[in-house]
Amino acid sequence: MYTKIGFRFYHILQRMADLDEENRCNKKVLIKTENDQASWNFYEQGTLSLEIVKDNELQKLYFWVKNKTVLREEIKEKFKYEADRSSPSNKLRDFMSWSRDIMQDIKYQRRILANPVARFFVHYWWHFNMAILWLSLLIATVIMVTWERPAQVNGTHVHDRTEPAYTNPNIPYVTYGLGGLHNVLSLCILISYFLSNHPTFPTPSSIASWFRGLIRTKSHSEKKEKEDDDDHQSNLEVHFFSFKTFYYIVFFALSIMGTIFYGYFFAFHLLHLIENNQLLSRVSLAITRNGRSLLWVALLGLVVFYIFTLFGFAFYREVFNEGVAKGYYCRTVYECYVTILHRGLIVGTYEFFEEHVPEDKDFAWHAGKMVYDVTFFIIITTIGLNIIFGIIVDTFSELRDSKWQIEKDMTTTCFICSRNSYDFEHHGRGFEHHVKHEHNQWAYLFFFIHLNETRSNNYNALELFVARLLKMDNYDFFPLNRALSLENEDDDKEQMLDTLMTQVSYLVNRMKLDETIKQREEDKKHQEEWKVKNQVAFDPYGSSKSKTTKVKPRVTSPKQRPQTPHDD
Repeated sequence: MYTKIGFRFYHILQRMADLDEENRCNKKVLIKTENDQASWNFYEQGTLSLEIVKDNELQKLYFWVKNKTVLREEIKEKFKYEADRSSPSNKLRDFMSWSRDIMQDIKYQRRILANPVARFFVHYWWHFNMAILWLSLLIATVIMVTWERPAQVNGTHVHDRTEPAYTNPNIPYVTYGLGGLHNVLSLCILISYFLSNHPTFPTPSSIASWFRGLIRTKSHSEKKEKEDDDDHQSNLEVHFFSFKTFYYIVFFALSIMGTIFYGYFFAFHLLHLIENNQLLSRVSLAITRNGRSLLWVALLGLVVFYIFTLFGFAFYREVFNEGVAKGYYCRTVYECYVTILHRGLIVGTYEFFEEHVPEDKDFAWHAGKMVYDVTFFIIITTIGLNIIFGIIVDTFSELRDSKWQIEKDMTTTCFICSRNSYDFEHHGRGFEHHVKHEHNQWAYLFFFIHLNETRSNNYNALELFVARLLKMDNYDFFPLNRALSLENEDDDKEQMLDTLMTQVSYLVNRMKLDETIKQREEDKKHQEEWKVKNQVAFDPYGSSKSKTTKVKPRVTSPKQRPQTPHDD
């Protein structure tokens, strides 16, 4: 109770310091003793701040965070590389979607962490993984140093025996001891994975939709329906039949088999390094991300191999019979299929056929074999393998470009306000300070958690305002393209624009005035020219003189001056 009141007072002091232009409520003025400093540090560590927009005014809000450790680092990394960064508005919408899922995960983690045994498994997840990697490496080292090929009593070696011989008779006990410890660590990793991720079983509808998507191409309406379903699916949901769940189950099973079968299967656990290294994980993702495409290409390849097998069985069976001693079996279609799949994929049909071609064959037979070999080389060796390599290389390039774009966005653009880092480096305290203290995206997440855990009648005005907007799925409170540290910079820009507009208006009016004066002068000049050209002298009786008569100019009074068309 008193802690909550203390945080309220601390937040009021921070807000007063933000509004105090004379700097009378700063930290140096308020802290006078060591106890004051200790109290200030306590409240400062438990407080986060953010900026929201209310009534088109940007305001700063402070709130109490009870526990910052409930947000797992692996979730931060997952959000970092999977969030939609295509546009500022999409960023915020996807962030809200992730926030709801993360808050559900935090509630689940709190229930798990309430149990001391479960808390042990969850907290030591990283330590279990590192320990089993080093233990697998130790077992591999022992095997490399101490294993020998088995031998009988008379000294002859046995080639079909899997149990090795040892340089020291105590090595099997060491292997079993290390294997038992390996089994325990593997079980701890499996339990920790299930406790942390809580894999869910798929619903019948999701299974049916998966099979539909696997066997036929989706129409536009089906794709739209699938996208709508995905919008409601949690970003953090882990399925029981997913690859990762299967991986950890097999991980534990191989550990048991390694202990039983002399340590052979412990070698697979060295591949666990991929799971604990971000770079290697992305390399493996280049293969597994388009796994369905690679699977379909592989099935197509098996069909093509079957077609070549039938032609080989029908026309070149005797060539296989000549090479039975080297493993070229073709007594049945199945044997032909395995032989062509094995030999043809590695060296091609030409090389293993060429060694055993009968000498009594005519040109037509060799021409047919030429078509067979060249077709196999073009379809399988050239096109088929390049398709597979192309899919993997394109996926790796796509992942590399995506990673580069994400890292560029994180280092040059604020996730919340979408302002460029250049603005904060030249105004305010720098971009890094801005994304960590002013517009920290995880501060907004903890603020949403704070709203869920606080009774509505205990909200302050800003908290109530945000809570009402969240109920309506309205995210206008985010300071999009705005920041308090840039308010003065925006004011300077407005002042510069006003000055520039004033100067432009003056120049435009001046140009219009000059044009008007110039036009008047030109009209006056034309008028004078017209007078000189068309002026005619009249006699006193009103009759004009001859056109050849030269009229002398004379000064007349206004009443006696002849009238011209311009006088009207």
